[in-house]
Amino acid sequence: MSEKKEVEVKVNEPKKEQPITITATFVTKDIDGLKTKHVFKSKGKDVAEALNDLRNVETEEVFPRVNQLVNTKVEKGDNFIEKALAPHKARAIFCDKAEDVFKAVYRGL
Repeated sequence: MSEKKEVEVKVNEPKKEQPITITATFVTKDIDGLKTKHVFKSKGKDVAEALNDLRNVETEEVFPRVNQLVNTKVEKGDNFIEKALAPHKARAIFCDKAEDVFKAVYRGL
């Protein structure tokens, strides 16, 4: 005499894609010694869209090819990573739109 047991099965629902927000800042100094802070922001549903939409907050310019450290903050949902990128990494990610370099630098996001 066998008894039938009911087994409850939990099904994990797929997580909603969370948007990625990228903020990149750097400071330049002109000939007179005046410092100017440049802030670039973008938001996208994935890395490619966020990198393509990266624009200056004030002037809507695209990210220039810089030769200095770039402070960055990347947010995805409740997680965020803040880093200072070397010039060659900043150019590869923000100017050349290299997603593989982005994913290597910000792994774990």
